[in-house]
Amino acid sequence: MREILKKLGIEQFNYGSCIGGNIWLETEDSGIIESFNPSNGKLIASVYKCSENDYDKVIKASSEAFKEWQMIPAPKRGELIRLMANALRENKDLLGSLVSLEMGKIKAEGDGEVQEMI
Repeated sequence: MREILKKLGIEQFNYGSCIGGNIWLETEDSGIIESFNPSNGKLIASVYKCSENDYDKVIKASSEAFKEWQMIPAPKRGELIRLMANALRENKDLLGSLVSLEMGKIKAEGDGEVQEMI
């Protein structure tokens, strides 16, 4: 399990708000959400909860990013979406394993969840 998490960049404690790319906001002290493997009860990882203030920051950053996204020509946006799908395909096995860990599903179902995103 730890190898899967490490390859996906998931730490023991993780920030709960992302404002684009790989920019994670340090959230205010709003507690922690723990994710457990339902099949064995073991802790997978923890995520810092977001406060109302944190959500306001995410919404503001998202609104600004959307304005920029609208200015990108449709063919370029399509290419970016294709690249995201490729990244999902390349990491399908790891992501499917993560879904299996978090949801207690068999691996084939976890892979199917990822395939639906692609």
